[in-house]
Amino acid sequence: MLARLLAGYDRYYPAIQNLEGRALAQQDDDPSSPLDDGWGESSLPIFYVGSTGMGARALRDGIHSAVESGSKDVQVRVLEDCGHLDVLVGEASQREVFEPLLAWLKSH
Repeated sequence: MLARLLAGYDRYYPAIQNLEGRALAQQDDDPSSPLDDGWGESSLPIFYVGSTGMGARALRDGIHSAVESGSKDVQVRVLEDCGHLDVLVGEASQREVFEPLLAWLKSH
């Protein structure tokens, strides 16, 4: 089941929103550029879960991406001392990720 999940998982999505991608994303103002992701104009609510086990840079980039999405409704959860897969299938994922996510979904 995990292999099937990961086979279709783009680890770097949304890559254009990470801090390194900011220079590329600024091409939005260039009419000759095919890039126009509309990031920063989103009205969708966002529930972001990051883990410290991915390193400070990945966590910073993920939080930046969520906060700078344009959404006025951003929920950020940081899991301490967890790896990337701990968020999805770790021992605490039900309590730390899925139960808060379900409550958040029901409140929306």
